[in-house]
Amino acid sequence: MHTTIAFAENLGALAAQWVNQAAVADAHIKTEGDYIYIADLNKIVGFYALPGTLGEQVRLSAPSIRRVNPQYITDFETAVQSTGIVRRAFFPNIGLSLIPGEGLECEQYVTAAEILTTIIFLAGVVPSPVQGNIHTIRFSTDPVRTAYQWSFAEITLLDPLPVGNYDVVGVRLETTTGIAFRLVPVGGFHRPGGICAIDMEDEDVLLQRYGGLGVWCSFVHGLVPGLELICSAAAVKETINGYLDLIPK
Repeated sequence: MHTTIAFAENLGALAAQWVNQAAVADAHIKTEGDYIYIADLNKIVGFYALPGTLGEQVRLSAPSIRRVNPQYITDFETAVQSTGIVRRAFFPNIGLSLIPGEGLECEQYVTAAEILTTIIFLAGVVPSPVQGNIHTIRFSTDPVRTAYQWSFAEITLLDPLPVGNYDVVGVRLETTTGIAFRLVPVGGFHRPGGICAIDMEDEDVLLQRYGGLGVWCSFVHGLVPGLELICSAAAVKETINGYLDLIPK
């Protein structure tokens, strides 16, 4: 199980300097200004940064991290969803532990006006892969989008599931303006998520499919999770297609 949080901010022209990205408002974890406050899932197991067209450096900071040094993010893209590359967002071996209750910040070195976005993945323990009897089912969704905020929508399975219980062990979401997504399990608290693909030809993010991150969440056939999306544009009319990797229980 992991959960997904985000920082995003549209900055005006600035002299070359380090600046904080604002925390994206979140219903499942406390945010305030530039801070996201860590709850029970306190290990950083992945991150994905979009530092704008001229982005140079992105780093994470918290009291426990600063005991050694700010955590620099070295894998990032300078444009939303570059196609034809294999994106990496999950690094379970990092397992960087934070202290529950402390505030996490995201800083970027900027040299011009930029729109900054950083996605962070947190887990309670380092995820272990699962395998065997994985079925992939297609779904569609059409959230009412607000740029650089989490936007909620129900998902519609395009094929009926047999009666039973299911573990979600991977997700793919295809959208031209999406940056990241997360599932909203019915009655659940955490928000496991990943990085969007731009279209059907785009590569999967490493470890995001077929059990690479273990079990994301579980559900009964009639209570399919909802979905939240953070995107780079609002009010785009687009039916979004996606895929759930499931293991019947």
